[in-house]
Amino acid sequence: MTTPIQFIRLAESLHEDERGFVFFPFQGLAENLPRAEMCASCHVISIAPGQVRGQHQHPQKTEWLYVFHGRGRLFWQVPGQERQEKLLDTNRILVVIAPGIPHALRNEGAEPLYLLAWRAATDDSPAEIDTIPAPII
Repeated sequence: MTTPIQFIRLAESLHEDERGFVFFPFQGLAENLPRAEMCASCHVISIAPGQVRGQHQHPQKTEWLYVFHGRGRLFWQVPGQERQEKLLDTNRILVVIAPGIPHALRNEGAEPLYLLAWRAATDDSPAEIDTIPAPII
């Protein structure tokens, strides 16, 4: 199995000056990843304070998450292992979730949590079912 969850610091990928920063999420990824599918699946998610989104897995797709406002706790579970968790905030971390890993994100702040998410198959197998329920919290 590939690494189930990766946390990638984006310091090298940000273009930053006194005005702020710019992040191009589809640049610098491996050339074999299907950028058209990633762009088509790209979406912005909001999570109200105290609420949970996710509680699912993507059997044949990798998912990327980038929190750009707020803070939340990411939960995931590798099959056969105990559930794990990590606090996410606007610390410029890209989260990469491998196929088949159940995950959920709970907003633990007082403000809405906003994140950018996208997914794509990372091999040539067709992904007939994109998302299936997998309650873990």
